[in-house]
Amino acid sequence: MGKTKKLLGANFDRSNKENLSIYQTDYIIDTYNKFSNYNIPCSSLPISKGTHLSKSQGPDTEEEKEQMRKLPYRNLIGCLAFLAQRTRPDICFAVNRLSQFQESPGDYHWHHLKRLLGYVYQTRDQQLKLSEVRSLNLNCYSDADFAADPDNRISVGGIVLMVDEIPIIWRTYKHKFVSLSTMESEFTTLTEAAKELLWLCSVLKF
Repeated sequence: MGKTKKLLGANFDRSNKENLSIYQTDYIIDTYNKFSNYNIPCSSLPISKGTHLSKSQGPDTEEEKEQMRKLPYRNLIGCLAFLAQRTRPDICFAVNRLSQFQESPGDYHWHHLKRLLGYVYQTRDQQLKLSEVRSLNLNCYSDADFAADPDNRISVGGIVLMVDEIPIIWRTYKHKFVSLSTMESEFTTLTEAAKELLWLCSVLKF
């Protein structure tokens, strides 16, 4: 059958016995072409610094709501979430934020969603490089904001788990409650990271 070169929307490139690169260039190009009629802007970042997104930026009138319903907002979110979960941890936060406005997105949200697609297209050749695991050194990183959501002041956390400097688990998620301090927000995310780490340790021991 030969070596696997493409599977489930991902491309595989094994340059040698020790290294494997996973990327989704073909999927990104197909996605870009699918939405190219919507004037996709170029962007050097997943989301610009200082960008504030809230429900107040949604449509105000029924006419505006009807216009937004005609746009494939949820469809594009789904395509980008597929990328974020598999090979593009760099867009996890942006996808998480923009996905919160699927029920009633505004033109401002749509603009930033298109910019995210533009960024992904600009970096379509970016690869997730997996090398031979020489030692089972586990590294876990976590971070969180504090009350940054203007709609409900719920914090957002992010975690990355690595085996011998190879990322294998990454996630951005919204907390389930309002933190009362930066420390509480950070420790909430750290707790979730520890849970993932303990699970991974149990799998490796098995």
